[in-house]
Amino acid sequence: MERRAAILGSGHYVPTKVVTNDDLAQIMPTTDEWIHQRTGIRERRFIEESGIGASDLAIPAAKMAVEQAGREIKDIDAVLFATLSPDHQFPGAGCLLIHKLGLPGVPALDVRNQCSGFLYSLSVADAWIRCGMYRNVLVVGSEVHSTGVEFTERGRDVAVLFGDGAGAVLVGDGRQRKAAIVELAPRDKDERKPRGEDEPAIHATNHLLREPFERDAQNDRIRRYTSSGYRYERLGELLAGPGPVDPARAVAILRDRRGLGGEELGLGNRNALDNLHLTHSVVVDATAMVLWVAEGPSALGRYRAIDLRHALTREGARPAPLDDFPADRLLYSEEYGDYKEALAAIDHARVLLAQGLPRKALADAQVALALAPDVGDLHRLLGDIERELGNLAAARTHYERYLELVPGRLRDQERVRGLLEELGV
Repeated sequence: MERRAAILGSGHYVPTKVVTNDDLAQIMPTTDEWIHQRTGIRERRFIEESGIGASDLAIPAAKMAVEQAGREIKDIDAVLFATLSPDHQFPGAGCLLIHKLGLPGVPALDVRNQCSGFLYSLSVADAWIRCGMYRNVLVVGSEVHSTGVEFTERGRDVAVLFGDGAGAVLVGDGRQRKAAIVELAPRDKDERKPRGEDEPAIHATNHLLREPFERDAQNDRIRRYTSSGYRYERLGELLAGPGPVDPARAVAILRDRRGLGGEELGLGNRNALDNLHLTHSVVVDATAMVLWVAEGPSALGRYRAIDLRHALTREGARPAPLDDFPADRLLYSEEYGDYKEALAAIDHARVLLAQGLPRKALADAQVALALAPDVGDLHRLLGDIERELGNLAAARTHYERYLELVPGRLRDQERVRGLLEELGV
């Protein structure tokens, strides 16, 4: 797979000492108006005392970049230090920085190309990441100009421009960053944490279940009494396989309709990741800046590709069309057609049962049974109808079949088990 470098985090640092244009006017012939008209600058920062070098300013900037990237200092594999004002001509500022960060043995390279040094450093970091030499390269630009410029009339054209400070970015493999597969319930507003923070992929189902939250009462109820916990476990199975979670694999996971261990669940089973009731879904490749949007129904339809880079910036000519993910073959199958007809029959049967017409409801439910015999909710409905008609043995058969088809929805299972106890057959 092609590697792509990405900026994983950025940081900066400036000294606390503020030097205004009026301050400069006290030590050389100039004025605030003269500087501001020519540069737009009102103030700059200088080091607080002599002895502070470029490598010192780089330390907090580097730590900020690493923290923002979600990494640790020990994860840095190499350092590129762009500066024209090193602490010493030799050894380089990069070597001093790795010593101060506690990174013995990590390679460091100074790039002294003046204003373009940081860009050259990014280019080198990009090459290192792409060829697989390193995974996390710290790129630093740090300068202490205040000790080197000439505060005189001869030097003022340069002296008014520069200050002291540092910036840093952590460059890494964009494809090694986390991929997220999330299926959310739109009505849920509780904050739930995802699983897999230290893994290549993070994943979650409706309520973002995670082991540390097992003692949370609300989370425990969701995990044990709804299908969220079951889908969560199935998602973990699918992500446990080898290889990266690329967009094609993400779409395949969103379309998964099997249970734990690959068990057949039947169409529309609420325990499946794609239970054919999804309202919308998207897949994003944040590195390539491509978004795929499902056209529906559920996750069956085509996933249409959108070039986010062009859509957001409108720069350059419109790129060539990106590859869409085609619709799932199930969408055009006879099985899916029968399933939709069965749903319509189930809805009508529910209405008839609510109106006190169980025999007519049974006729519609039996039509649905012939079309889609493995729909769990249908057997729950047939059990209710047969119980209403006094056919207790038939009701028990359907209730038991419901329990077989919907293993993860413990809340509903407990209700059905209660009905079975009432039947006493």
